[in-house]
Amino acid sequence: DFSILKTKLDELGWKRVGLAATVQHIKTLEEVEQFLKKALIETSRWDNGQILGCNVHTIQKAEEELDGIVSLHAGFFHTHGILLNVDTPLIQLNPYTEEISYYGENDRQKSLQRRLAVLTNAKKAQKWGIIGSSKLGQFNMRMIEKVNTKLNEKNKKRK
Repeated sequence: DFSILKTKLDELGWKRVGLAATVQHIKTLEEVEQFLKKALIETSRWDNGQILGCNVHTIQKAEEELDGIVSLHAGFFHTHGILLNVDTPLIQLNPYTEEISYYGENDRQKSLQRRLAVLTNAKKAQKWGIIGSSKLGQFNMRMIEKVNTKLNEKNKKRK
């Protein structure tokens, strides 16, 4: 039952939402989509709506046409990725707890400020490590080589 989501959408006055989820919740996302359509909420889902890590390009495709985005995932990692890359307000529906969290422009600005602070501190680092993933869809040797080249250009030591 997604009635808590419908209540929040009504409260916000949202009639057009983009849908996204992490891979393990795509099936639930389909259920949410059907529920919202029956409740006369227009939904959009690009590709299959899957977000991966901080790669949220699927929801960037038509965000200007939306009142907001509804994303099914737990934790803050994916929320942070969405806030950094999308200007549209976000509702996170935690599929495990069924809790709903709303993130608006102030939350987006806080995430951007946190990101800037982390990058500013990182510039001061004397030793760097490069960590790559062998996980399917996340391995990017070209990016690792690019980062390594940049570190060499800046005469940064690697651990």
